Amino acid sequence: MDEIQQIGFRLARQAGHDKVYAVNWSGGITEGDMVALNTTIQDSFPDIVRTLQRVSECSPEVSPDIPLMTSYKDLNDAKIVNEMENMYLSFIVVKEGENQIGYDFLRKWNERELMIFKNVIDVCKDGDRLLLLVGGDHVWMLKSLFEGIGWKVTNPFADE
Repeated sequence: MDEIQQIGFRLARQAGHDKVYAVNWSGGITEGDMVALNTTIQDSFPDIVRTLQRVSECSPEVSPDIPLMTSYKDLNDAKIVNEMENMYLSFIVVKEGENQIGYDFLRKWNERELMIFKNVIDVCKDGDRLLLLVGGDHVWMLKSLFEGIGWKVTNPFADE
């Protein structure tokens, strides 16, 4: 189950909405891509290993014992989002010989983000308000893409 089943349908029903749009797109990232990236990082890129550890350590715990809104607030914290962006961008240097593992992973990741972005634009009309539920890894880039076309992006979980 993902965000749509766990939260999207319930939230839409509670808010009186009759539609929930699935905009995710898994793209071309394979398990093999993930394994190659992780293995190469673990074997040859100690600075990125430290970055991964830092992100893991500062990432909030999500559990049934923590209120859902607290988890969302913690996961959308600007520091966490920035750490996630730095982590992903650090992958660009990951390579093994001529094999550009980090570049290939990021190319596929960017393609995925752009397709999610396109799917959102396809279902929205001018003046629509949108609540987009995505995994924390997506926040940094999607926020940038939406702001890049002039959309006002707000974090409903931020302290104002």
